Amino acid sequence: EAETSYTLWLEMLAVHLSRAGLQGLGWKQIKGRFYSKFHKRRMEELNETGLHNFISLFLTLSSVADLEDVVSGLIHTRNFSPPLFYFAFFSSPGLFALMLVYKERDVDCAHLSTKMADSFSLIAKEFAEVYSRDKVRHRHLWELITLFLDCTQEVLEHSNKKNLSESALIGVGFQQLFSVCRDNELRYVLGFVQSVLNIVR
Repeated sequence: EAETSYTLWLEMLAVHLSRAGLQGLGWKQIKGRFYSKFHKRRMEELNETGLHNFISLFLTLSSVADLEDVVSGLIHTRNFSPPLFYFAFFSSPGLFALMLVYKERDVDCAHLSTKMADSFSLIAKEFAEVYSRDKVRHRHLWELITLFLDCTQEVLEHSNKKNLSESALIGVGFQQLFSVCRDNELRYVLGFVQSVLNIVR
């Protein structure tokens, strides 16, 4: 019920802001009120549901305001997140949904895709480091990796246009996976690679 209420609130917010017309000083005042709510202490208190709601808010704002401005604000507040949520943040389907907004508007997404690829490299690095030392952490990181791969494939499949820096999602982090993945994990990664090759042909 709480999630449904929040979704309804986001829909009402989008309608209100769309009617208000977010231009110049008006948008600066509104975004200042929103962004000021997400200070370091509040970000540290977010649980998984809170993180989802946080990204959903920015996704809503992106539909009615300047896309680059909203994404810059989102990435800036990410700096206040604890390490655990730093990884979850950049593997969130909400951010990949933002990339689809970029594609729908035919806007280059290099800024966001590069940040996400850098984060994926950190996830892959930690995945390699905890490979045999922490099974619970290993499993959690693998879940984030598969989520990132699935969402990346969806973004690449979304349109025939591949000129908006979507390919930047595939960074150096993938190289680290090949040397540490178990057989079943390696098959998953190779399946992703094959799918991407089929898409870009």
